[in-house]
Amino acid sequence: MVHRVLKSPVASALVAAGVTLALATGIQVASASPHAAAKPASAGAPKAYIARLTGAHANLTSSPVLVLQTGALAAGTYAVQAQAGVLLGAGDHVVCATTPNSLGFENNDGIFGGQGNAGVSAANYSNAVIADQWTVGKGDKIDLTCNSGLDDASYVGNAAISLIKVTPAG
Repeated sequence: MVHRVLKSPVASALVAAGVTLALATGIQVASASPHAAAKPASAGAPKAYIARLTGAHANLTSSPVLVLQTGALAAGTYAVQAQAGVLLGAGDHVVCATTPNSLGFENNDGIFGGQGNAGVSAANYSNAVIADQWTVGKGDKIDLTCNSGLDDASYVGNAAISLIKVTPAG
């Protein structure tokens, strides 16, 4: 798992720059990459975190559904990028957002990624993409939630959250 992730150009560039990566399996963040540990980050270098969901389906309803959650984070401000690969049911739409777990599902900041399917007879695949920034306390997590217009007509088949810590809390 670690080897496959580090083959990505983005992860390789981050490791080459001395950034510490925390890699994920399913929805739980696992231990830091041994490659990153061998190259300690210099003072002030940002840390990157990645959480992924693959091979699972999160059926969506008209209420927000937790699709993916990072592991516990250090206090600070994070640049957050999230993506949800969705299968849109005919005539449905999907909206996704990120939020700190401590705020709850309903308390996002209004920055959404979404897609719609105006088709009346066929489903289609698409991506909902979010770029956001959150400040969290020690131990908080970032959640990716999605909901649809029609209950159980659409689902998320894969998702990712990438975080880069940009400042300490304070």
